[in-house]
Amino acid sequence: MIRFARSTLVLAYLGLLLVACSGGSGSSPTPSPPEVVAFTADPATIDEGESSRLSWAVHEADTLIVQPGGVDVTAEPHLDVAPRVTTTYTLQASNDAGSDDRTTTVTVQPADPATSLSLSTTFVEFPGTSTFDVDVTSDGSWTAETEQSWLTVTPASGAGDATVEISVDRSGLDPGAYAGSILFRGVDPLEVATVAMRFPTVFGTVSDADGAIETTHVASERTIDVASLRPSVDYVPGELLVALDAPMAWATSGRTGRVDDAVLDVATIRSAALDLADAYGLTFDRVVAGASGLVMLRTGGTVAEAMQRLASDARVRRAEPNLVLEPYFVPNDPSYSDQWHYPAIGLEEAWDVTLGDADVVVAVIDTGFD
Repeated sequence: MIRFARSTLVLAYLGLLLVACSGGSGSSPTPSPPEVVAFTADPATIDEGESSRLSWAVHEADTLIVQPGGVDVTAEPHLDVAPRVTTTYTLQASNDAGSDDRTTTVTVQPADPATSLSLSTTFVEFPGTSTFDVDVTSDGSWTAETEQSWLTVTPASGAGDATVEISVDRSGLDPGAYAGSILFRGVDPLEVATVAMRFPTVFGTVSDADGAIETTHVASERTIDVASLRPSVDYVPGELLVALDAPMAWATSGRTGRVDDAVLDVATIRSAALDLADAYGLTFDRVVAGASGLVMLRTGGTVAEAMQRLASDARVRRAEPNLVLEPYFVPNDPSYSDQWHYPAIGLEEAWDVTLGDADVVVAVIDTGFD
């Protein structure tokens, strides 16, 4: 009996020792799965174009994803959304032990179609750029439509005021200039944005395998400082020579597609010039050169002011005063054209300053000229 009891005590002691050893191994408790306690939208009903805030309360989640869109909001306290149509959102919570989710719905009440709409600019130009932002001001819902495959408007619909991004895609198009338009529609067609797009012009040659460009030609633009000119002496007061942008002139006449400068007939140029003059309170005078889209406009104010206003209009390629040009003085010697060396040394320009003085003695030493 004594031996049995002693054996029992030894076994009991060993059992306690094993339990103590296993308890000291440091095994971690099994994690609890996440729980989405609440997921709400405030407000739950919105007018088209407005936004709602999604809020939540979650326990034990390592990752939080909002669908649709797959937005990771693990580190965010809430999410603002602006659906265009009624949308049900799902909050997905997960950790190593599992996942949980809950849904909430934002109901969108469609806005009435717009009866008035205006754009920050109705002339959009892409001389080499690829995107352009236009502000829309509207009293209701609207859509933006275009028949040009190279034009994209994002978003293509909305309600109320918004900013849309107009972008162009030149891939697959032949090099050249293109004209297009975008129709903004509400109850009726309300506004048209005229678009001109052209491929960028690059002068140069590829100089190495990395594609570095070594410039071989730079297109220069003449800058005229009107303030330094004298009215009636250096330029005609009130007259401006304006070179129209060919794709814009083409598009404002209601036509779209690839633009060939040769097809800009006088009627098209005249119509574009009349619209331009009317927009700035100017007077259309005449078409000066149809092939280059050059027209004469008149202003009742200063030429400098009119030039500054026209410079920001995408329909204008260039505007400058009507300069007074006079030929250089040349003698009436019938053989003057055979004396090639006088123009070479700038003597004609000098004669416009002075023709000399009989009291001045000049000695000519003729050693030849090269």
